[in-house]
Amino acid sequence: MNKKFRFLTFLLAAGTLLSVLVITNSSMAQTPRLGQVFMRGHYAHSNVSRGGDLFTGSVPAFGTEGVNDRDGYGIANGVNILVTPKDPFFGHQIWGEVGLEYSRFGDNDRAENLPSVLEKAFGLPRKGLSNKSSDESEIAVTIFNVYIGPKWRFSFGEASDKALDINRLHPYIGTAMMFGVISPPSDDVTYIDIGALVWAGFDYVLPYLGNLFSIGADYRHHFFGNATGNDIDYGSAGVFFTVNF
Repeated sequence: MNKKFRFLTFLLAAGTLLSVLVITNSSMAQTPRLGQVFMRGHYAHSNVSRGGDLFTGSVPAFGTEGVNDRDGYGIANGVNILVTPKDPFFGHQIWGEVGLEYSRFGDNDRAENLPSVLEKAFGLPRKGLSNKSSDESEIAVTIFNVYIGPKWRFSFGEASDKALDINRLHPYIGTAMMFGVISPPSDDVTYIDIGALVWAGFDYVLPYLGNLFSIGADYRHHFFGNATGNDIDYGSAGVFFTVNF
């Protein structure tokens, strides 16, 4: 596990703890919840690999191939805010979601790094090219997204105190504008792209501590504008935990 992933995991855990401490100090009465802080873990799958890119370890002239694993994993953290208790069309809820999402692909791939290739091809010394260089190094493609958009959340009625109550189940659909930072950059040396995010899923409000917590699952698909020159669209399926406030 690299330093970047450990740092993101620490931020996620710290945000969760802070949310619980703040909210549990408030009233536990069964009042309507106006928002959610969510923590999500997911499996991701990219449309294409980055195996032909120089920055992922590919140098075709020297017979090396870069990272080509399209499967990955990631975490996300964000906030949902209730915009309207009832939409004017069907009487359900409209929420707004703001989130941060990190996904990593090719974690188990190992590709020959550029300093090693240059040394073998031209006899160039590694010193000055890389402080830590080996014939093979672990290379991963990572994508960090920031997004914001509306979510339509279905509500079937007032929930009872029973643990199994259909009114505690809330299916939803959503769409958002997305800004992505992709690493390593493309061969065009471009690493920022914009796109759209669409998703569908459900959350289930747990009947404990005044409906303080929810659990759920969803599928999300990320469409980018190909500003990097690569088709980096990907889908993710995950589960999440929310603190309701």
